[in-house]
This record gives sequence, C-alpha cells and structure tokens, in this order.
Amino acid sequence: MRLASQYLREKLACDAMAPHKARAFVRQLEREVGIQQMLDLKVIVSELAAMAFRFGRGEAMELEVGVRGNGDVDGRFGPITSWPAVLAAAGEDSGAGKLALRLLDRLSPGWGFDDEGAIRFRVERARGAGLGSAG
Repeated sequence: MRLASQYLREKLACDAMAPHKARAFVRQLEREVGIQQMLDLKVIVSELAAMAFRFGRGEAMELEVGVRGNGDVDGRFGPITSWPAVLAAAGEDSGAGKLALRLLDRLSPGWGFDDEGAIRFRVERARGAGLGSAG
C-alpha cells in the first residue's frame, strides 16, 4: 500500500498520552474527510497507540497520514521493533487487546506491516464501515 503523495507526519512518545496525541494529530484532516471516516481514523490511531503503550517496549513512534485523490486516508504507524510482540500480546489479551485488533480488522481491512516494520492502514471514504453500521 502506498501512502498518499502528500502526508502529515508526527513523532509520538510511547506513553499514556500517545492515544490522545494521535487523535489530536489526525484532526488536521477534518476538512478533507467525512465524519464517519474521521471517527474510524481516530479509533484506529488511538488503538494502535494504546497497544504500543500497553504491550510495547516504550519505543517512540511516528504516525503518518494522508488523503488520496479518491478520498481514502492512508496511514502508517511506526516503525517500532516491537510491533510483532505488541500484536501478539494484544491477541492474547482477553480484554482491550483483542478488542483493539477486532476494531482494526473492521475499520481497516487489509492492514498490515510494510518492509520497514511499520503498520500501514487505510480508511476508505466510500466504505463507511463505522462502529455503528451493520455488517
């Protein structure tokens, strides 16, 4: 998956404020994306930051987001060397970790790692998956 040609980049400390800072950062795209798409994007970046904080090694992260010509939002979170361990621990967690992974699957089908170890995701404009939609 390629990022949009123009994207925003932010470094985040891996701390308890990371989810809040990630949500605040993506708000810069509010004028370019739909309401549901923004809500989905905020959930994704918040959950990824929270998983990194809860299950990771405290590594600083970099969040990149950009809007494609078709209105989809491409994102990249990382790279941190512990993403595989973070996702494995989240998958074994019976509470918030598993829920976070289910949300990521629902809101960004096809998310995954790139060659540098970052997590890439896409929030489609037309899809409107949303947390409240049936499906």
